[in-house]
Amino acid sequence: MTITIGDDNITELLTAKEAGEYLRTTRQHIYKLINSGEITGFKNDTGKYLIFGDSLENYIKRCYNVYAQNSVIPGGTNHV
Repeated sequence: MTITIGDDNITELLTAKEAGEYLRTTRQHIYKLINSGEITGFKNDTGKYLIFGDSLENYIKRCYNVYAQNSVIPGGTNHV
């Protein structure tokens, strides 16, 4: 199912636990990422955070890009 809010199409919502499992981190770290604005989500009416799948995907891409730009493989060539 795809939900459209404004110009955004939301294809997946994850709980903090699911997002944590996906990133292999804790729920507490996911809450920190939400509070810092690194990923976006919201609290539902039961008080649980739901994270937008697209936001998580974009976070992973940003982390990879930072890693790739800062990594050097033997011989002095940047790892891309």
